[in-house]
Amino acid sequence: MNVRFFYGASCHSTWPKLFVLTEDGRFYCEYLDFMKSARVDLKFDFSSFKAEDYKWGSYQTIVEVDEVKAKSIELTRQANWISGYLSRL
Repeated sequence: MNVRFFYGASCHSTWPKLFVLTEDGRFYCEYLDFMKSARVDLKFDFSSFKAEDYKWGSYQTIVEVDEVKAKSIELTRQANWISGYLSRL
């Protein structure tokens, strides 16, 4: 399965986030919202999606990263969930 990875750096008081876009168009993220588990689960076209097409909360921008980078990013107060998510696909 083809997979693309995106990273939203910390900005304002918002913690960093990781996003995964799979070839079936699922754009997914796990993050903490006031220390409670939350998710982004949207649909986008895999091949035409650009990082500029999405901003979390209308302000947190994202950039595309490779899989190695996505798996190595440390998140705030949560484990990096990328490897676990990929194993469930």
